[in-house]
Amino acid sequence: MTVHNSPEDIWYPTLPSLATRTPSLRSQFAATSSFVIDRRLVRSESNIELYVGMALSTRPDVETIVEQPPRVPYIDRGVQYHHTFDFRLDRIPPRRTAVAVKWSDRIESSGIRRIVRLIAEQCGTDFADDICIITEKDLSRNDRHNVELIHESMMVPNAMDDAIVREAAAEFQGAVTIADLVGLTGLRGAGFRAVARLIGGRILRLVDDRIDSDARVRRA
Repeated sequence: MTVHNSPEDIWYPTLPSLATRTPSLRSQFAATSSFVIDRRLVRSESNIELYVGMALSTRPDVETIVEQPPRVPYIDRGVQYHHTFDFRLDRIPPRRTAVAVKWSDRIESSGIRRIVRLIAEQCGTDFADDICIITEKDLSRNDRHNVELIHESMMVPNAMDDAIVREAAAEFQGAVTIADLVGLTGLRGAGFRAVARLIGGRILRLVDDRIDSDARVRRA
């Protein structure tokens, strides 16, 4: 298969993170890492943030993910504090969702429910249209499978394989199974890993719930 230098096949440098702060390295809960969405670096401050961020990136209603957005002021018992959410999502149809990510066993000790309630009461929709708290228990078995597969595939990048799969995807109108797409490239296992990377990078969009050979994808 001949790879043409269409705009989608040209390598672009990774864009910088949109985070408003640098991840803390002092917390005992910190496990800093990063991944790439829309050719942009996305930082995470814990493993659960990494999993949630990558799971959110596969959702068709999520257009943009901004990690560590600008902090939000709120007043608690007469004292002003600030809180930085883990993510803010721009969704389709247009709606902004602020996301607080916590391990389930730290929900109570963190006081996050009270913080979220106060911010919702005091800020209205100026910062976001809605706020949610996500824990590891909110990730389905398919979410975890997809995240682990995407993350493992991104650990072994291959720009040439990715370009071949992108070109093959351009020959299909609408959705196609991963098996058919990989079969067209002749890349076999390497092609499957390329599909996973392209899903993670939001170049391909997963139509079904779980990434496997029978799942359907379409161009994003």
